Amino acid sequence: MAPVELERTVRELLRQQQDTTLQSAVTVFAERKESGTGKYQSLIPLVQPAPGQQYRFEVDLDACSGCKSCVTACHTMNGLDRHETWRKVGTLEQTQPGLFPFSQTVTSACHHCLEPACALGCPVKAYEKDPRTGIVRHLDDQCIGCQYCMMMCPYDVPVYNARLGIVRKCDMCSARLDQGEAPACAQACPTDAIHIGIVDQAELTRQTFLPASAEPHLTVPSTLYTKKGELPDGLRAANHFQLEAQAPHQPLVWMLLLSQAGVGMLLWLFFATLFQIPLSPWMTAVSVGLVTLSLGLATLHLGRPLKAWRFMLGLRTSWMSREILAFHLFMTAALFEFWDQGIQASGWTLGKSLLLATGLLGIFCSTMIYIETRRTTWSPFRCFLRFGGTTLLLGLFGTLLVALVDETWVHELTIGLTLFILFVKCALEAREHLPLRSGYTLPLRSLLLQWKLLSGWTWLRWMSAWVCASALVLALAGTGAASFIILAAVACFLGEYCERSLFFRSALSRGMPGL
Repeated sequence: MAPVELERTVRELLRQQQDTTLQSAVTVFAERKESGTGKYQSLIPLVQPAPGQQYRFEVDLDACSGCKSCVTACHTMNGLDRHETWRKVGTLEQTQPGLFPFSQTVTSACHHCLEPACALGCPVKAYEKDPRTGIVRHLDDQCIGCQYCMMMCPYDVPVYNARLGIVRKCDMCSARLDQGEAPACAQACPTDAIHIGIVDQAELTRQTFLPASAEPHLTVPSTLYTKKGELPDGLRAANHFQLEAQAPHQPLVWMLLLSQAGVGMLLWLFFATLFQIPLSPWMTAVSVGLVTLSLGLATLHLGRPLKAWRFMLGLRTSWMSREILAFHLFMTAALFEFWDQGIQASGWTLGKSLLLATGLLGIFCSTMIYIETRRTTWSPFRCFLRFGGTTLLLGLFGTLLVALVDETWVHELTIGLTLFILFVKCALEAREHLPLRSGYTLPLRSLLLQWKLLSGWTWLRWMSAWVCASALVLALAGTGAASFIILAAVACFLGEYCERSLFFRSALSRGMPGL
């Protein structure tokens, strides 16, 4: 800005301050107190929403100074734990060369969306959208702490409380609104930047949202951000180039790998029976054991596992509920098979057919859980490639290992097929790391996460795949085949473990800008 323009701007601001057009927060508060006017009456509507309407946050970006009084008030009023935050303040920046520098602070909490993804994904219906006010509430006593709503929400609103074992979030201080009081964040803001307004829900689909945030059509957020002038083009979140790995979710990593290995073994048992290839009678028992172990490990991811029986409540909308049901049916089919045929039954039976069908259904539901989040790194192609490839690959290695232990003959064709599937899966994954076609390459930030912050995991993943492939080639040569198969199996599982860990840790969530 030129010196003349800067002087003119300063003079105009001083004139407005003298004419009471521009007043400090202290001045406004003092005048209202002296006049007896309610300090917070102008922050909330004086009427209830009519049918087809709902409450919403209205944020004046010109008034927001980024002081974080709203954050402190929300934290204190709701008695949040030390590292728990329901309202956050981020920053939008314009720092590109040749463009005028610009910075805008942004305060945000739950947007109380018209189509809340958190409620759709919750397997126990721990969310409800109030039909009278439109506020999306979280039901603490209903929550099992699965944290799936945190993956579903594109704005990273729900927060997990490890002490309580549940997820919590902003409810717009609904109890205060019912009593005619402003929410804590609005009441604490020294510049009155946060208001509560009423909006027709039909208008929300046409409402614009902030740049550098998740696309509003995903959940139709209700929050309205206003500014006298237009925001500059090309704004980026202040943390745009900041690399931060996501939560590791280790119980889910083990659950996915073991369940896919178990179902994969059943799938290869079916093909072996179809082509009259003799396999160990222990195949079914081992596969069921792997799936059972995976389900036991999955409960470690729940904050309140004893309440997981409520999963049936979300069957209509939640893929997690459907996954749990599918694996429950799998275990029921396993009991039927073992009761009818025994643990070492040979040949293909009705029980094995039910096991395979429900197992594949469970793997499909597991895949859809992550596709439904609509994150760029969890696209349908990437999820089906990883989950389907792991099912085939670990299933084959499980088949080979059981054959070695049971001293069943291992055909060279089985080793060759394993090597082929490994090559195809790794080749398709490697294509995501090369800028060949934009439709397949991973987002830049995800690539930077994998090759910078998580480079050790990435290198271990690909080195394990190389060791696995080399061991399989040596096993085909015929010298010490058993030892090389065991080495290949260990390397393969290690590689798949690293791949699945990177699947979670390098996942990208658009979220809110600068948070």
